[in-house]
Amino acid sequence: MLRNLGIHVRDELIDDLLREASRT
Repeated sequence: MLRNLGIHVRDELIDDLLREASRT
């Protein structure tokens, strides 16, 4: 369960980073 949560949070962070990267 914790591992699943970690993966979800990491996905959210990666999605955020990709949005920031595509913005510039």
